[in-house]
Order: sequence, then C-alpha cells, then structure tokens
Amino acid sequence: MGPTQTPYQRYSREFSGSQQNGQPDSIMVVLDAARRASARITINFSGNQQWIRDENGFSITKWKQRVDRFRGKNIDSYIADGTLIGHLIMDEPSDPTNWNGKPVPQGLIEEMAKYSKDIWPNLTVIIRAWPDYLEGGNYPSLDATWIQYHSRFGDLDNFIETRLHAAQELGLAVVGGVNAIRGGPGKTSMSPSELRSWGERILEEDICLFLLFDYKEDYFARADIQAAMEHLTDIARGLPKRDCKK
Repeated sequence: MGPTQTPYQRYSREFSGSQQNGQPDSIMVVLDAARRASARITINFSGNQQWIRDENGFSITKWKQRVDRFRGKNIDSYIADGTLIGHLIMDEPSDPTNWNGKPVPQGLIEEMAKYSKDIWPNLTVIIRAWPDYLEGGNYPSLDATWIQYHSRFGDLDNFIETRLHAAQELGLAVVGGVNAIRGGPGKTSMSPSELRSWGERILEEDICLFLLFDYKEDYFARADIQAAMEHLTDIARGLPKRDCKK
C-alpha cells in the first residue's frame, strides 16, 4: 500500500507500493529503487492525459506511441519478481472533461489492454474506471480496475456496494483506495480519523492493492497521519496476498 507518485526515496514499511507515471529515461532508476526497497509499483506508460488526446478527444494512436517508448526497455525481470505489478492504461475514460468533451469509446479499452499484453504478456493491466462505464463490454485482456473513495460519493458502504462490488461482478480484480489529499468533506485532505476508518473499511474488502491519492510531503509527514498510516499498514500486512490478475 502507499500513495500514488511516492518519491522512490520515501519507500518504507508504510509506503510499500505506489502508482507512477513512467518516463523512458528514468524507468530503470525507479524500478531499481523499488526493488531495493521491496516495494510494489504500477506504472502509467502513457503519462499525463495531455499527451494522449487531440482536438477529437482521446487518441489511441498517440497512446500507442507513448507506450511504444518503453519497448526495448529491459523490464521483464521486474515483472517476474513482482516489483512491477501493473500497467495503468488509462485514468477516468468516462469523464469528458479529460478528453476535450468526449468520453473515450468503451470499445477502445480492450484494444489498449491487448496492446499492453502483446508487449508484456505477464504484466497485469489496470484501468481506473467506474463499473457502469465498463458494463456491457468484453475485456479478456483487462485484469483490474481501480476504485477510489472520495467523501463526495456519500455513504462508504453504499459506495462499496455500487462501485467496488459491481466491478468485481464484471470479473475484474479491484485496486481499492481513498483520495487522502482531496477526498475529505469540501475537497479537503482527509483527517487522521477519516483516513483510518475509511481505509480500514476498504481493506475489509477483497481488493488486490490499496493506493492513496496522491503524495504530499507535508501531509504524510504529520505525526497524526503517520499514526493512521501505521495502523492501516498493520492491517494490510495481516491480510493474505492477492493477485491483481483476474
């Protein structure tokens, strides 16, 4: 478990995992640092959404070109030993504000997932998307989706039932998490009690990975937040290991 975009220098018992945007010139440094710390990371090889859209919205041609930058990088050993545990192929495809007013066509999701599998057959493919967007599609190459809680989504138990369980019913593994930095009431940072209780509730579910969005040094340096993180880490480390492959 751990926050997204965690600097590799901060990997620790509490920050034992992270989601990173990959860069070809630094990918090996990032993977080596994660391996030394026994951390588990997922990588978005296409990077920020600005690089994979054009005037028509999402561009799968640009997406493939961004992913292709990592062809030839010797990352297979990091996949094999569990350091690199997933490829996040896309974030929020259903949100038109991310894609020049046009949601990503659902039919392109499997094309992206298969493209990833063709390059790295043993690497888990993850998307951050709601189950109602994915419903009705056919995704033999997609392994998991990332379901993240924010207080604006209302009651947590209802959120788990309508979002997390619904994703599992699609046959996908689930990466669970909370928006620690802006997921409190009024888009504030979560309080220590919110982080502790909401994180604890999600960890009760059958999730394969727990991520917090995102990393802010001053927030995670607070003693009260560190105590909440230690509490969640104790729970997570007591759970059986789960594979994000479906």
